[in-house]
Amino acid sequence: MMQSVPIHQRNDMIVRNRTGINNLHNLQESLRRSLLGTQRRRLVFFTAVIFILVAILIISLATTLTRKTKPNDFTTTTITSTTSTSKISISSLFF
Repeated sequence: MMQSVPIHQRNDMIVRNRTGINNLHNLQESLRRSLLGTQRRRLVFFTAVIFILVAILIISLATTLTRKTKPNDFTTTTITSTTSTSKISISSLFF
């Protein structure tokens, strides 16, 4: 007579677990190979990422410095000088 054995006591569970672990390792390995590839590809990828980040940093610094030193188109400077005989008012528009 065949007895019903609970799943956690079956002998084939070890094989199933090993198969699952092997499948997981195979998946990780294939993902690693497809995403990063060889050492040379990995080096080129990280170099490109660093280059792009440095370029963005330089561009943002350049725009920040340009904004601080260049006056706006709508800036009006008024110089008033008072002498004993007349009052002089000069208004200029910077371009």
